[in-house]
Amino acid sequence: MKFRENLTIALALIAFGLSIAQMIHPFGFVVHPGILLVIALLVVLRYAMRWQAKRRTDILKDVPPRPLGLSDDESETR
Repeated sequence: MKFRENLTIALALIAFGLSIAQMIHPFGFVVHPGILLVIALLVVLRYAMRWQAKRRTDILKDVPPRPLGLSDDESETR
């Protein structure tokens, strides 16, 4: 999974670099620099959301199934 995370960041950096280069000196293909910036921001947002989801699942793995120590057997006896 490390490769996929690094690839996402690399693609965002490439899109950002191309947008800056396109702003400074327009070259071959005609793509508005704003579109490249939006692509870079969307890729970074995707990375941040995946990182947050991974953190959330890691936190949930540490929570015991009965966090308050309650069980089904205790509720039947009362």
